[in-house]
Amino acid sequence: RVKQVVTVKVLKKKVTVKSFKVSTKKKLTLKKGKTKKIVTKVTPKKTTDRITYKSGKKGIATVSKGGVITAKKKGKVTITVRCGKKKAIKIQVTVK
Repeated sequence: RVKQVVTVKVLKKKVTVKSFKVSTKKKLTLKKGKTKKIVTKVTPKKTTDRITYKSGKKGIATVSKGGVITAKKKGKVTITVRCGKKKAIKIQVTVK
């Protein structure tokens, strides 16, 4: 008897984003210690492209992987939201 082991790796077909929108206001004012969720919409919903968030000044406000902005101290910061190769969307945040 001959035993054989076969390993099969299933690769997902890449589904690129066709449209990407942020419905959160492009200019926000938050009080220190408060949070705000960035609401996004991508088409198609099953895209393999990930949404990423980045704070320009983490000392003023941070943003989580899930898109929640947390105001840290007074100042102004730009939060950049990206999805795939689509143009980045910038949100201006003022912390008071």
